[in-house]
Formats: sequence, structure tokens, C-alpha cells
Amino acid sequence: AVVSTQSGHYGRGLARSAQDLHLMLCWLEKEMQGMSAHSLQFVDAHCNAVDEIAGTTDGSVKAMYSLLSKAGQIQKDLTKVEMMSSHLKSINKYLERLDNTLIVPKSSPGGNN
Repeated sequence: AVVSTQSGHYGRGLARSAQDLHLMLCWLEKEMQGMSAHSLQFVDAHCNAVDEIAGTTDGSVKAMYSLLSKAGQIQKDLTKVEMMSSHLKSINKYLERLDNTLIVPKSSPGGNN
């Protein structure tokens, strides 16, 4: 009779332990599903952020190349302007020489010249 009482007590304890274990596993499963869902959200957010950064970086690189191209064109134009400035200075010198050789001194107001 003692054995059957002990086995009944152990049986109820085992059933309670099995039920507790089942509840704990169900809770753990829900928690892990929640963690997985959050992990997916974080991965999606990370991917979106990376895509946005890549797009912004691509736009910045394109703008930089455009600026470099414009700077190169400005440099070419400035070289042409410098050459024209040098030619204009030379022309101005020749005009001054020509002007100096063509200028006849004016006579004084007394008329002695």
C-alpha cells in the first residue's frame, strides 16, 4: 500500500512537472517568435538604411564628378582668358608706341612754333 501511495504521489508530481515544462516551453516559443520578428524588423531597417546611404553616397559622388568636370572647364577657360589678357597687353603696348610716334607736339599758345 505504501508503494502505491508513493507511485500516485510521484505520478501527480510528474504530471505537474510535465505541465509546468509544457507551459514554459510554450512561453519560450512565443518569446523566441517575438525575438525572431524583432530581428527581422531590425534587419529590414538596416537594409533600408544601407540602401538610403548608398543612394546618398552615389548622388554625392555624381555631384563631385560634375563639379570636377566644371572645374576643369573653368580652368580651360581661365587659361584662354589669361592668353587673351597677355595678347591684349601686347596690343596695348604696340598701340601706345604707335600713339607716341604719331603724336605731334602741339604748338604753344604764343604761336612761336
